[in-house]
Amino acid sequence: DLPGKQLICHDAIIYLLRRCLRLNAIGVDVKRVWEMREYLYLVDLTTLNNATIKDLLLAVITHKPFVKVKQGQRFISFLFCLSVEFIASLHLTMKMGLPDATGEMAVWYGHIYFQAWKDTEAIYREKIEEDCMQDLMYHAVHADSRGPGSTFHVLKKVLNVIHRQKKVRGVDTMLLRLYEPFLWRSLKAVNDKVRANATDLLMEVFPLVNPTNQKE
Repeated sequence: DLPGKQLICHDAIIYLLRRCLRLNAIGVDVKRVWEMREYLYLVDLTTLNNATIKDLLLAVITHKPFVKVKQGQRFISFLFCLSVEFIASLHLTMKMGLPDATGEMAVWYGHIYFQAWKDTEAIYREKIEEDCMQDLMYHAVHADSRGPGSTFHVLKKVLNVIHRQKKVRGVDTMLLRLYEPFLWRSLKAVNDKVRANATDLLMEVFPLVNPTNQKE
């Protein structure tokens, strides 16, 4: 009975997501959510009927006990391939939590963004590049950089995870394409803090080149 099975899965994933939001959430609960991920392909997250699931999914991605578990990170990366429209909600939720994020959380988010980019199809990848990664890059250039826990340093930790993946096919080209519209201009900005942030990021991502042109 397919409808009956869907109802059971619907109730089960809500139950498990709520368990994962407890302060003492344990890895086995996160693992069970990961194992139920395929059910989410059947869920229309734009309808009011599934508002509870959508809210819980957005809640767990900023809940440290969930994010610190490897299956939790893989699950969040998986969420980026559910629908193009849902990517914006995921990114906004993660970005809003970044100013208060620990260094650990920032690194975990970097891995989540990169894994989502690496594992998804072209239509999702383009959305992740332009609406998520490039957005983080732009905000890092213009962020407050005062102090080791500043927004700039948190964003740089996220981005450095991606910067260090250059051995993966397509990453060099992607980084150049996303930074090119504003990074060079920011190096000449009137604002000295913008110049400093842009220089810092360039040093981290250097060399910023298209490997195809190098071969030529």
